[in-house]
Amino acid sequence: MKYIDNNWAKFMATGAAAALVATAAVPAAGAQDAGTPTFTDVAPQYVEAVEYIVGHGLANGLTETQFGVSDTIKRGDAAIILAKALRLPTEAAPDSGFTDVPERGMPAINALKAAGIVNGKSDARFGFNDSLTRGEVALLLANAKAYNLQGYPEQVTFTDVNDRYLDSVAGLVAHGITDGRSATQFGTSEDILRGEFAIFIHRAETLTADEDVVTGLVSEVLAIDETGVTVLLNENVEAQEAAAIEVRDPDGKTVPVVPRAIEAGAETVSFDFEVALSEVLFGTWTVDGVAFDTGVSVIIDQVNTSTNELELQAALDSSYFDDVNDNLYTDYLEAMEDVEFDSLEEVQTVIDQVNGDVSLREQQAAAVLAVNAAGTQEELDAALRNEQFLRYCEEWIADYESALSGGESSVGDIQSAIDEVNAENVEPVFESAISGVDEAEIADARFLVETFIQPDDINSEQTPKQDMLEALETQRALVAVHDSSDEAELLEAFHFLVETTDEFDLLAVNNSALPDYFEALAGKGYASVEVLNDAITAVNALVEADGVAAVTAAASAEELHELLIALEYRCSFGSKGFVMDDVNKDLLEDYLQALAGTELLTAADVTALIRSVK
Repeated sequence: MKYIDNNWAKFMATGAAAALVATAAVPAAGAQDAGTPTFTDVAPQYVEAVEYIVGHGLANGLTETQFGVSDTIKRGDAAIILAKALRLPTEAAPDSGFTDVPERGMPAINALKAAGIVNGKSDARFGFNDSLTRGEVALLLANAKAYNLQGYPEQVTFTDVNDRYLDSVAGLVAHGITDGRSATQFGTSEDILRGEFAIFIHRAETLTADEDVVTGLVSEVLAIDETGVTVLLNENVEAQEAAAIEVRDPDGKTVPVVPRAIEAGAETVSFDFEVALSEVLFGTWTVDGVAFDTGVSVIIDQVNTSTNELELQAALDSSYFDDVNDNLYTDYLEAMEDVEFDSLEEVQTVIDQVNGDVSLREQQAAAVLAVNAAGTQEELDAALRNEQFLRYCEEWIADYESALSGGESSVGDIQSAIDEVNAENVEPVFESAISGVDEAEIADARFLVETFIQPDDINSEQTPKQDMLEALETQRALVAVHDSSDEAELLEAFHFLVETTDEFDLLAVNNSALPDYFEALAGKGYASVEVLNDAITAVNALVEADGVAAVTAAASAEELHELLIALEYRCSFGSKGFVMDDVNKDLLEDYLQALAGTELLTAADVTALIRSVK
């Protein structure tokens, strides 16, 4: 059985079993009729592999008479052999970064590293002269970019194979590359010998597509019945004329399927068994390496068709489900009524929900009983610390005691009492904080609101907790205005304030008037944004009045024009009482004469005069 992906199939078709680099400098001896030299150290079990390796020019012996079957092989020499066998593009491969690789090994190891087949002992060290273990060989040969050997990890019985090597060892065993040292030992950490490596390479090279093929086609098994199997294919499957998959029943026996054509991009297909089954065995089947438990559909059907507790108990009383409580079948039946389950996970979710609900009800009942039974503040304190209750503050225990009658019937009743007490205690601290300029008091109030005020109801338009937190943040910004030490800090405080509330209009702030704002505002506390807005409006009015006075005192037409522009700018932050649209530059001298001896008090007065001249 060989796993073949499309790229590897094409690769094999071009002659992947090409010449391998020699692992020693000794040239091959003169070939005999078989095309191979005579080695005196090659036992019968190695003959075929060694003849193949040497006969195909893949490697030479250590000497003319010794192949070295019992000698270990270095990681570097094995890497060179593998790179040549796979015909990797060694010339174009980027440098691997390993500093211990001699020049003769660089092309091969660069190519293997670039292909994702090998890693080093570290980022800088490949371990070129280190021995190669049997576990490492499994990783190399089973790699998807090498021979792409896949198998059945669940069937591996070796006790010395950890998770790192499990899939690779399973691939070697499934394809007959090796059966391990014994039934329980693969020899993962043992150094591999040259003779063993020759056998492994020979077997990997001579795997044929005529064997039972597992293609990696299957993503998920959808159903198995007496006639065949229906599967969901992996994405981007290419068209195939005679695709075949391997199917094994729960006893590990292969159930042959009829090869079938697959169209490119197909998603779901069915494969017929060569001989229909008399029955479908319950248990775990493997289809193209994907596990499928045929008992699952039966159990789910039993759950879906249960009409009473006994039927449901028969379905749930199996190894498929965890934590089934024999006392809760009434609750399970009620929760599963009118529900159509498609998976074990869905059934288990309902079981867990019922178990959790019952457990929660029991815990809540015990918590309520403890609160109602409390005869002292110490007992009440201990009862209210139960995790069923939220936002409890031990400092307010006397208030809780007064609020609770001792006859509460639910956790909700007790929680409502806790929240009412909390609100009564937080409110005065909150009100004091939003009416002052004490940063520490604001921080304390924020902590109390965040910790002891119940969250807002997401289904309600009312957001009292959010409103309180936003009010405290706005007050922090007002404190920043109060604490400003210069004009830059004052402007920064204005920007902070506009982020906390829609009531403050930053467009009303005249940056050129910051000195006036600073003089009027810094060091003064404001109980609300409204009061601050009034103060800014007053400053803008004074700045505007100064602009009016300057216009009245203009000495020339040119100066008047500049002062009118300045007045429009000042008015844009305040009264909006003057705009340059009313000004005709050709009448500036007339405006100047009209202003002479005239007392103007507001921007509106200036506008009236300009319009009268027109």
